[in-house]
Amino acid sequence: MNKKISLGAVIAILAVVAAAVFSMTMTYANQTFNAKTANLREREKLYSKFAEINRLVLDNYLKNVDENALLDSVAQGFVKGIGDEYAVYYDAKAYEKILKDADDQQAGIGAVLTASPDGYLQVGEVYPESPAQIAGIKEGDIIVKVDETDLTMENTQQMASDIQGDAGTKVVLVVRSGGEDSTKELTRRHVEVPTVYSRMLPDTQVAYLRITRFSDYTSDQFNTELQKMLDQGAQSLIFDVRDNPGGSMAATMRILDKLLPSCVIASATYRNNTTEVLATSDANQIQMPMTILVNGNTSCEAELFAIAIKDEGGGRLVGSTTKGKGILQKELQLEDGSAIKISVAYLNPPKSPAFHEVGIKPDFDVVMPAEMEKNWMNLDETVDPQLKKAVEVAVTTMKTGAQAESSSGVSSAG
Repeated sequence: MNKKISLGAVIAILAVVAAAVFSMTMTYANQTFNAKTANLREREKLYSKFAEINRLVLDNYLKNVDENALLDSVAQGFVKGIGDEYAVYYDAKAYEKILKDADDQQAGIGAVLTASPDGYLQVGEVYPESPAQIAGIKEGDIIVKVDETDLTMENTQQMASDIQGDAGTKVVLVVRSGGEDSTKELTRRHVEVPTVYSRMLPDTQVAYLRITRFSDYTSDQFNTELQKMLDQGAQSLIFDVRDNPGGSMAATMRILDKLLPSCVIASATYRNNTTEVLATSDANQIQMPMTILVNGNTSCEAELFAIAIKDEGGGRLVGSTTKGKGILQKELQLEDGSAIKISVAYLNPPKSPAFHEVGIKPDFDVVMPAEMEKNWMNLDETVDPQLKKAVEVAVTTMKTGAQAESSSGVSSAG
């Protein structure tokens, strides 16, 4: 039997609900107001401290203050003080260079240059078909003069920067090779830096691919080098990402899409606990055993690359525990052209836990002797203990897989 509720009772109930909602709203508003007020007070203290320092400096410092340099220093200190060890502040000039590099507007001679102990620039790797190679500059040569400026201990870094410039412009270098100096005029241009190196390992069907970093063009280079290895009969792959600092997330995802089955490759979790899928893989994949070499300098996207192959591709990790930089960073430009880069999310592998600040432990922990650490990239599989172990794992996995296929074939035939 239905009971009717009087209009007065309905009004009374609605009044109670309205009062409760109003009360909760006021409570939340008061809490928010108090939190904001406390925050404003803290900020007031901060800015009043800056004002006090500014007044004391202006009243007492014996020199004039460069206000632009001061503002850059304050901004740099602010970013450093937020507790994000990977946060960076770029002044307007530095950020303009970063944007030019990203747009391929910044050009150079196509060689790795490092400061030598005597104050010159020593030539390391010379990139193929680069202005440096065309000019006959070789690894081990010394640059002693840039345009009209002699190199010294004080200006080496500046000269290294000055060798870069706009594409199509010229730079004149004095290069010392075998004790003899020669003058070379080079035209700067954009050079695609090699980031992927490959070779078949002797007496095996194992291909070795070293990825030095993940840049915008790494995925194209990877596809080219991988196809070379497949054409030469590769049946197992070793990826070497030791000392790889990461780089382009997009390039990393493109390579993993080629190697992995259908899956979520990576996601990111933000400060409000929301999670965003960064990339997925389709069903097309390279189906063969994969081994990944890692070390303490394997960082960020390179770590994600390694653990994703383990999670979804059955890869085995060899080497030492990785760096543990598992964050997504974002560049934010300021009105004056400067910019900050800060951490905005934690990276999540397909299945394994997030690795930020803990790193990724390899399946086979192999110690690299201290005397080999700085020169491991020049060691082959007979000397490099980590690579030697990776080859052993790759060959064993390949044989085990072949035996499993053979056994499966026999049982199904029977």
